[in-house]
Formats: sequence, C-alpha cells, structure tokens
Amino acid sequence: MNLNGKIPETIKELTKLKFLDLDFQELTGSIPDGVWEMTKIEQLDLNNNMLTGTIDSRIGNFLDLNFLQLHNNNFVGTIPDTFSGLTKLRTAQFEGNEFSGTMPASICQHRSAVAPFADDALTRLRADCIEPVPEVECDSPTCCTVCY
Repeated sequence: MNLNGKIPETIKELTKLKFLDLDFQELTGSIPDGVWEMTKIEQLDLNNNMLTGTIDSRIGNFLDLNFLQLHNNNFVGTIPDTFSGLTKLRTAQFEGNEFSGTMPASICQHRSAVAPFADDALTRLRADCIEPVPEVECDSPTCCTVCY
C-alpha cells in the first residue's frame, strides 16, 4: 500500500521519532515545517516521491542525523550550508532533483580524504554533479562520492 498526498503538519507531534522512512510512496508537496522541528531524527528517508520545494536550513538542527536520502524528488534551490554540526552523518543523497549551486563546504568537511571509509566519516555523498554541466558542483575532488 502506498501513501499519497502531502506529509501532514501534525507529524511534528511525534516528538521522539528517530526514523522517518517514507521512501517509494506517492507523496507530493513540500516537506512541512513540522518535520524540521523533529530534531531527534536519526534517519530521514524521503527518496523516490514527488516532493517539491526547498530543503530548510533547519536540517542543521538534526544533530543525530546519520542517514539522509532525498534523491529522486522534485526539490529545487540550493543545498543549505548548515551541515557543519552534523558530525554523525554517514549517507547523504541529493541526486535526481533540481538542486543548483555548489555542494556546501559544511557537508564536504565531513568527508575524510585520508580515510574516506572511516567510521566517523561521511562515506556516501551523491549529487547531480556529473560534468560537463553539473547541476550541483562539487568543488573538492574528495567531496562527492558519486556524481549523476
């Protein structure tokens, strides 16, 4: 059974929720403000829907976030530069959207050039960064792990 429609604003009432896995549904609309208030989230998996809008800078408040999949939606704008405090982040997938600009340094700093697969490093960072005309530019050769 697939869920369809918008993610309800009342989702914010799940204040202790750690895992939000709504991938491969038929969700539409933008991510409601209530999601950005759920700061206990460790895994946010919203890939393969029809979600739109931008990624709120409050994602930087998800200090326990270790798994982020937003790929294959219709998000627009830039990836926010608020990831510096997300030291537990190991997977971040942004490909298959309409993001633009440069992959923020606050995400790239979590990639380890010395030990890219270390337990404390961001080991999977994917974006639409393939040349010759990338939608998202990864300035550092060690930043994005896979470009689409």
